[in-house]
Amino acid sequence: MIFPCPLALCLFISLSRLVVSFPANRSDRNRASLARPSDASDVTTNAIRSSMLLQKLSLSDRKPPIYIHQSQESMRLMTRDQATTADAKTFIAGKIVFNFACKLPKYKDAALSESRKTICNLVETGLTRAAARIQQILNLQTPITVSATFESNCLQVSADAQSLADCKWNKVLGAAAPSGWHDLHSEGLLHDEFLYPTALARQYFPNDTSIQGVSDINVNLNSDSPWWFLTENNPHGEGSGNGGSYGPPLVRTRTFEFGTGMVDPTEPHLRDENLLPSDKVYDFEQTAIHEIMHGLGFVSAWGPHLDDVLLPSSPVLLSNEAGSGKIVSLGKSYIFDRTLEHTGTRTLMSEYAAAMRTEAENISKLVNEQSTEILDDGHLLSVWSELFLKSPAGKLAQTLQSGVASTPMQLLFWYKSGYSIHLEEQFSYAILYTPRVYDGGSSLSHIDASVYGSTKDYLMRPFCTTGSGIDALTPHQRGIGVLGTVAVGMLRQMGYTTH
Repeated sequence: MIFPCPLALCLFISLSRLVVSFPANRSDRNRASLARPSDASDVTTNAIRSSMLLQKLSLSDRKPPIYIHQSQESMRLMTRDQATTADAKTFIAGKIVFNFACKLPKYKDAALSESRKTICNLVETGLTRAAARIQQILNLQTPITVSATFESNCLQVSADAQSLADCKWNKVLGAAAPSGWHDLHSEGLLHDEFLYPTALARQYFPNDTSIQGVSDINVNLNSDSPWWFLTENNPHGEGSGNGGSYGPPLVRTRTFEFGTGMVDPTEPHLRDENLLPSDKVYDFEQTAIHEIMHGLGFVSAWGPHLDDVLLPSSPVLLSNEAGSGKIVSLGKSYIFDRTLEHTGTRTLMSEYAAAMRTEAENISKLVNEQSTEILDDGHLLSVWSELFLKSPAGKLAQTLQSGVASTPMQLLFWYKSGYSIHLEEQFSYAILYTPRVYDGGSSLSHIDASVYGSTKDYLMRPFCTTGSGIDALTPHQRGIGVLGTVAVGMLRQMGYTTH
């Protein structure tokens, strides 16, 4: 999730550095099994899907809302079949394939219709450039597919004319998530106790049919946002290098404001006093990179999955091979979570997770033993939840919610950063974003907003930087482009191969 804000307050995240090589020829014994565990019920599958949806990461704005009204004249020009006007196409950017839908409203007016086409083309260019930036450091041995949508969040709710007239930007720039999480098994190559995002699973086992699907990553970018796009006349963003004294406002692209006091996107040099100032406009490419990174697996499974206490994943129901009834456990965390450490106790979060799962299963076994009949799933979960929250594991989860998830500087992501001159492994860490008020979709799944605010590793902070294009903000770093060493290291630690 990303939130726009002023230059001094807004930026992103990056992390680790661990090289994983993929053998050219894998034997059958190293083939992954992508099926869910054999003892897992459908509840397990639903929990994983539900966890994925809960972890959709959106980029939004903490500042007061920007209210922009549409003229009645432009409303009359708009057709009523908004939901069926998507311009869908497939294009390829290196080893990233985009299934792209540009869902801007269609207009009868020729000038507005042309502006709509221009914006869709600029979005496609921005996605292509974002893919190129990521592939500067990410060595994708197997192509991945990104389903990307550019549409109004208002249209997602209703397509009628009045809804659009009343629409106000909800301060969300974009959202993204892996299309799925996979339980992989191999001999020493993977970490079986964690789930892998589809894009990463495909790199290890490209021929496994169980990974096949429409997409590996789902990205939604909000066309209601005040975007700036790179153009030939303005490749870096207005005001870049002026020390905060910005020139003409950046190009505005509100979905339904092409004809109401807006500069024509094909002529970004024109000034218009009705345009938003540049510090309220957001670089599309910067956001696209950030969201695709989330889709690659830059997301934690830890969250308040039960009564606002921090758990490694949602509760799941498993079959009980040793007796009657089912067993309640906690689902697997994501590979992102493997090296997270609580700074207060210097304990890996995976150790907490293992202890919680053991107690969760013991409690459910006790419930089954003391019941005179086999409990249905709902009743079992209800009784289990009450007992779990009162148990030491439940108390630990409460402590972690307040002491880790809602306390700054309490969660580290460790990653391998290289070797010493004596060939000893060296490690670095990134500080994750844990604000005092837990923020679902942002907390734990970004690097700290303040620590990395004025550094080259800003990209994966939970806030977007306004007023300049990404090239004006980040000097190109040899070998890693604009992503920063922290983000590159984190991708390696998760299991991706980098250049």
